Amino acid sequence: MSTAQIKIKNIFTYLIPSIVSNILPFISMPIITRFLLPRDFGIVALATSTMTIVVTFFVFNVDYATQRYYFEHRESKEKVNNLLTTTFIYMAAMMLLLFPLVIILSGLISAFVIGADNYSAVVVIAYISSCFSVLLNFMLILYRLMERSKEYSALTTVNVITNFVLTMFMIAFLRMGYIGLVLAAMISQAIVFFITFSKFMKEFSGR
Repeated sequence: MSTAQIKIKNIFTYLIPSIVSNILPFISMPIITRFLLPRDFGIVALATSTMTIVVTFFVFNVDYATQRYYFEHRESKEKVNNLLTTTFIYMAAMMLLLFPLVIILSGLISAFVIGADNYSAVVVIAYISSCFSVLLNFMLILYRLMERSKEYSALTTVNVITNFVLTMFMIAFLRMGYIGLVLAAMISQAIVFFITFSKFMKEFSGR
């Protein structure tokens, strides 16, 4: 297969998660809007966006900086391993150090961002979800850099579908309300993160 054919094939492979992520909301939205109010969506959106900004700020976007250095060192497996390990440990350490502070200040963050201090649980869950999301996206971006379109597409699609199934279960079946939205996102991100992390450990450890 020629280089051009491979690139065209990769383009279509990358389109799969995009198509899935655009179709599923059309299915889920008419269902979950029966159980949630517009205010519920606002609470989740404010908590999630705020925590995403917080996590991104404190990791200083080193995950994106890693992309540049990856191309400089990709010919050396040892250098790539060191680069990825250092970046991952730094991001995980910053997230763990920040976690107790988020718990302590969750009420204040809730009051400032959402307008009431009784949404601290949503803030904490949104923070955990954002941490998993940033770490997962870091590994998925690496798959794209390595031109591993199948792995990237499969894992991204699994993430979208898992989130969809959990959201339907928690909102429509368990009737958990807005907390079900952030909890479903957190669990789906965590599941796919651990799957992806185990694949990376096996690959880069040489096992």
